[in-house]
Amino acid sequence: MQPIVDRYKAQSVMGFDLKGTTLLLSVDAEGWSQLDESSEISLKNAVLDAWARTWKLEHPRQHAIVHLRVQNYYGQEINSQQRSV
Repeated sequence: MQPIVDRYKAQSVMGFDLKGTTLLLSVDAEGWSQLDESSEISLKNAVLDAWARTWKLEHPRQHAIVHLRVQNYYGQEINSQQRSV
């Protein structure tokens, strides 16, 4: 997941943490609020796609619902999405 963080660092992504099937994506709230809607959607989809691919590689033949939780520095949720894998 680190390449995704590095790729989107300029767009306010600060880091990530994993908790089971949930990827916690930490962002700079001010920078995140300055993204236009299409950039925000694109970023979330790219991160969720990468997380789903990574989870599937690490857990072959297992099904799960992977979650993306976008949060600020204080852990407050900004947005969340999920996908079945």
